[in-house]
Amino acid sequence: MKKIILSIFISIICFQAPAFAYLDPGTGSMLLSALIGIVATVFFMLKTLYYKLSGGFLSLFGVKIEKKKHGIVFYSEGKSYWRTFKPVLEALDKKGIQATYLTSSEDDEGLQFQSNTIDCKYIGEGNKAYTQLNMLEADVCVMTTPGLDVLQIQRSKGVKHYSHVVHAPTDAGLYKLYSFDYYDSVLCSGQHQIDSLRYLEQLRGTESKLLTHAGCPYMDVLAERLDQEKPVVRDIQGLPHVLIAPTWGNNGLLKRFGLSLLKPLAEQGYPITIRPHPQSFIAESELMNELQLELKTFANVKWDRSADNFDVLANSDIMISDLSGVIFDYAFVFEKPVITMQFEANLLGTEANDLPDKVWELNVLNQIGKQISVDELASLPELVKSLTTNANIRQNIVMLRDESLFNYRHSGEVIAQQLIDIQASVNGSEHSLMNLSAVDTSKKMDLAS
Repeated sequence: MKKIILSIFISIICFQAPAFAYLDPGTGSMLLSALIGIVATVFFMLKTLYYKLSGGFLSLFGVKIEKKKHGIVFYSEGKSYWRTFKPVLEALDKKGIQATYLTSSEDDEGLQFQSNTIDCKYIGEGNKAYTQLNMLEADVCVMTTPGLDVLQIQRSKGVKHYSHVVHAPTDAGLYKLYSFDYYDSVLCSGQHQIDSLRYLEQLRGTESKLLTHAGCPYMDVLAERLDQEKPVVRDIQGLPHVLIAPTWGNNGLLKRFGLSLLKPLAEQGYPITIRPHPQSFIAESELMNELQLELKTFANVKWDRSADNFDVLANSDIMISDLSGVIFDYAFVFEKPVITMQFEANLLGTEANDLPDKVWELNVLNQIGKQISVDELASLPELVKSLTTNANIRQNIVMLRDESLFNYRHSGEVIAQQLIDIQASVNGSEHSLMNLSAVDTSKKMDLAS
């Protein structure tokens, strides 16, 4: 029976009929994902029938057939997310809880994780991974990947509960449309995420999700590393070291302001490290080449393309950036000021368009440093110096972190326990959800509020 089911599946996937039409890669991927979803449904129907028939027959001879099923499963779409999952898996390991870590990155550091209770596996990339995930059987599936049941990853009939871990302190409004709608729970890093998700639920009439006060695990990893290492701030002529760390694309700092931002600091001798988003060297290679050529005569300007950003974050005094998520890593963990530029962010296609107010980030930029206009670029060197000597900046940053980030430095333990309680709940424990630490069980927000 198993061989027949496998043969049907392979035949459907491999068969190619002639078609006189063009499909772009995105559409083709979506259609293939839909096909995988249909096949998965048929697979589970046939598998259930197989177990019932064979189980009933073999039970006459005292033989039992056990279905392979997981407890808590984590899926990582790339190696950069290991820092988010690591503290949670370590906490589960200490508690002796069985779990499985699946990754789509062959060089994921998590594959080297040593544990007697955590099984770590590489499952391939793209549709190879999606196929396995769409046929997964587990009590709880935990992901940082948005768009469940919207993009390529579909809800498997064999999974009882899907949980999303928000892997950054940024507002849910900055994600693409319907990123969280079909998850059963979202483990949030701050109250602003809960507020946005509750609003969107009422706006769309979707079922209320379980929203927990979780935290941001990768920040705990950064904080622990900062405790262990003693960064040395480099110094040139007593001037503060400036880190330029923009995102890429239309909202990117370098694309919008370029040399008008960089040259005033370089000409006054400020030590500068420029760390563009890796995608900039691919999608904006002409711009990168132009900037490097114009700045090559400045000995105080360095470019950083290292895989690990810890050293440049630790060994600088102030950051200049845009809406890149790294600004909150820098402010909350390293407790250093950030300068951002005022411009109209392109939020087309994001959840922000359905929210009644500005996303959280745009309201707090002056609390972690200062947001300036293009007209203030000429005075940027003086602003850098004043912010790095302002004793109140660090106090403001710590206050905002305490208000906006749940369970700083111990979110891994909190999330691990929340997942244990969720697993107990889906398996019939009546009191398990009552044990969840700091769960948001509020009703949907009033749209008029």
